[in-house]
Amino acid sequence: MQLIAFVYYDEENKEYVALTPDIEFCIAYAESAEEALETLIDIVEVTLEDEALPTNTHDLQYFTQELLKEMDIPLDASSHILTITEESELSYNVECMQ
Repeated sequence: MQLIAFVYYDEENKEYVALTPDIEFCIAYAESAEEALETLIDIVEVTLEDEALPTNTHDLQYFTQELLKEMDIPLDASSHILTITEESELSYNVECMQ
């Protein structure tokens, strides 16, 4: 399974934000884009230990400019593909592929 993650710099709060819209409340904040993305990966792994895999995920083409604006995600946010593999029952490995 794959998820799309977005990373951007929040000028107002002076920090990087990483999030995956397909899993509610999976968002990370950090001083660098790399740290925000790494923290997001950890959050996704922990979240999946307690919740079922999302059944309705979206590819990058789904996130149109209009939808990103509605979600308050800047249009210049970088996009990343997170690949999820099941290691054992309720244990998942998440890797960034891009």
